[in-house]
Amino acid sequence: MNRPAHGIGRVRRKVSLAGQTLALFAVALLGPPLKSQSIPVDEISGPDDSIHDEQYGVTGRYPEDWLIRGAQRWGDQATTIYFAAPECQVATPSLYYRIFHTPLIVPADEAESWLRKEAERKVDQRVKQQGLADYANRPESFQYRTIGGRAALSWMADYTSDGGKWTEYLTAILSENGLVLFFLSAPADKIDLVMPKYGKMIETLRMP
Repeated sequence: MNRPAHGIGRVRRKVSLAGQTLALFAVALLGPPLKSQSIPVDEISGPDDSIHDEQYGVTGRYPEDWLIRGAQRWGDQATTIYFAAPECQVATPSLYYRIFHTPLIVPADEAESWLRKEAERKVDQRVKQQGLADYANRPESFQYRTIGGRAALSWMADYTSDGGKWTEYLTAILSENGLVLFFLSAPADKIDLVMPKYGKMIETLRMP
């Protein structure tokens, strides 16, 4: 289904209070950002529900019935895009990417280990920076694969928020030029409503 680019302009261009709260989750796997600035959605998207960031060479496609709620640039060549999924209004599907200043050379046989260490660091961030005291990765959920020819690691984590059980699904993608992190949080009993389309979106990601 083809639609005019950004046909829901005002909704997409306004970073909601929820989107601002999501910024807490956008701290990079490689460290906290220096500063942030909201940017026009047109700067990171194209027609037909596409992600197209000319500045950093990141492309992809999001589900046709989803919306871009907002986007931010971070101080160290990083960007976060926030989406809204009608399947679950409280779900927080998001895409973060950071382009390195110099190439990061990780041998192919060490890429999985490198990504697993970043997954461990993510736990530390969630606990210490976001205050999610019981946040923990599911050891059996780790899946190492390739996406767009790049090393990728997907996994799930569980935590408690406002007395309820929540789950986060994450996928990190690494190249010599940058790091991508997809992260989706939702109530544990509702995350499966969002996962099919989110998983397909992840597979479309291409990075330099």
